[in-house]
Amino acid sequence: MAYMGDMVRPICRDGATLDYVAAAKAYGSRCDAIGSIPRGGVLVFLAVMLVLAVAPMRSARGGEQPVKMRLIFPPSDADKKDLALLQKEADGGNPKAQFLLGMRYSEGVGVSQSGTEAMKWYRRAADRGYARAQFNLGVMCDRGRGVPVDYAEAAKWYRLAAGQEVAAAQHNISVLYDEGKGVRRDSTEALKWRRLAAEQGIVEAQYLLAHAYRYGGGVLRDDREAAKWFKLAAAQGNAYAQFELAVMYDYGEGVPQDKFEAVEWYGRAAEQGVPEAQNSLAVMYDEGEGLTRNKEESLYWCRLAAEQGDSVAQNNLGWAYREGDGVAKDYAEAVKWLRLAAGQGVTIAQNNLGLMYLEGQGVKRDEPEALRLFRLAAAEGNGYACCNIGEMYVKGQVVEQNYEEAMKWFRLAAEKDGNDAAYWIGWLYEEGKGVLADPDEAAKWYRIAEGRKDPNGLLSIGEMYEKGLGVPGSISNAEKWYRKACRAGEKDACERLKRLAGK
Repeated sequence: MAYMGDMVRPICRDGATLDYVAAAKAYGSRCDAIGSIPRGGVLVFLAVMLVLAVAPMRSARGGEQPVKMRLIFPPSDADKKDLALLQKEADGGNPKAQFLLGMRYSEGVGVSQSGTEAMKWYRRAADRGYARAQFNLGVMCDRGRGVPVDYAEAAKWYRLAAGQEVAAAQHNISVLYDEGKGVRRDSTEALKWRRLAAEQGIVEAQYLLAHAYRYGGGVLRDDREAAKWFKLAAAQGNAYAQFELAVMYDYGEGVPQDKFEAVEWYGRAAEQGVPEAQNSLAVMYDEGEGLTRNKEESLYWCRLAAEQGDSVAQNNLGWAYREGDGVAKDYAEAVKWLRLAAGQGVTIAQNNLGLMYLEGQGVKRDEPEALRLFRLAAAEGNGYACCNIGEMYVKGQVVEQNYEEAMKWFRLAAEKDGNDAAYWIGWLYEEGKGVLADPDEAAKWYRIAEGRKDPNGLLSIGEMYEKGLGVPGSISNAEKWYRKACRAGEKDACERLKRLAGK
């Protein structure tokens, strides 16, 4: 009965997997660990768009402003002077020695670790204009190391160091302007300092600048400029920049479409554990885009992403178990993964889980629960769910049979790409149910449906006649609709025709 999505076009009846998610939430990184300059960020994406039951759906990218990471200078071997000599030089007012002594206390190298002592020596060097000390002093104030957190003081020292072209300070002050911590929130100032940091090679700044151009953040959206900065960050190993760049190559946004490049960057990000990239790589393997089709590899990467909580991958894996696509058919496993995805708000998973309840697959048959899940997905605009609700009104399942209400839901579904509502609308006009019979209008909707090449609606209408669901049972009418579905490529309909012929 019900409909899901397929890779590019969904249908009411057969459930589907997701191919591209149009919305997402992204979290980048923030440089804040003393003695290290972390690479990479954290992006979280939510799925919104659907596709058909044969092909899985790619995960999406970010829309919200990522969380930033702030940086600090690590000590270097060249700075490890004899402690006594260093102390003497620091006492004598040498700002570099004061800075290095502060670093010793900060890291506990040759002395007992002490944030208070580190602050003391950093401040002395910073007061003498030593840029590295100004920067680290800013970090100590920013993170409350040796002193209470004081963003205004942190901003003061970052700004001084940034003015001396300390790239990490330029990045960190941009973060404070973004977040409005210690300074008034100012996206223009944030962008100014971020660009300076990015131009000096700070990977976090490159990623965030690319993100701003990609999704809008103080600048006009510009995919070409976004691709430029994502490439620079990706080349430095930023996993989420690699993922974003892969998406741009995959869909030809800001760069020429190139599936081979997309696979390359999805692969790099996937190897670094980015679940969205793992799921998208799974889709590439499933579809044979940019590489040789390989169902085993597809399922390997899909499972990795699903186990990390990627909701789109969970839906795709659940549907694979339902269909026995590359794995042994297992309805209990299908329900497990679909329920996880549905719980994260993935509407296609809510619809797919509804199908499981409707058909009693992996769970006890429960039509009211199926309708509840369909309504949940439909409320968020899922066309498959709208189509499935319409079909329940046609057949009088859970709800009282109501062709007018069915038409309302089918029309809502027809506004979405990829579902079989057009077949149902055509049938209602042909039969004059809920509307005045109108052969011309019926023919129009059948043409629309045939143009979408989705035979599941034909199969479902045939099944309705065969089982007498909402209409008088009629084997001849069932054969008529099964024959149309079979000609359109629906294998199940061909099998049903053979079965009926054998009776």
